[in-house]
Amino acid sequence: MFDRVLNYLRNNKGRPVRLGARVTPPYEKDTLEGEIWKRPYTIGNSTYKAASHICDILVLVGLVQYVLSVNPLTGRKIQYAKFAENL
Repeated sequence: MFDRVLNYLRNNKGRPVRLGARVTPPYEKDTLEGEIWKRPYTIGNSTYKAASHICDILVLVGLVQYVLSVNPLTGRKIQYAKFAENL
């Protein structure tokens, strides 16, 4: 799960990425949650959101930072993740 998050952030070249809010499929493809749960699943199905927990740990170690941005689907400000600027 950590590898999928870090690779997805790296592939987005510093652009903020939505965490994702779905707990069950179908997951949104342009979110970290969707990236974690793409097939093949890293573990069996889960009833919790993994992206927020993984990003919390990555923020604590200084690799990732949270930013607020507008969700293009809803127009609401939500939390996005991106690589920390000091890297």
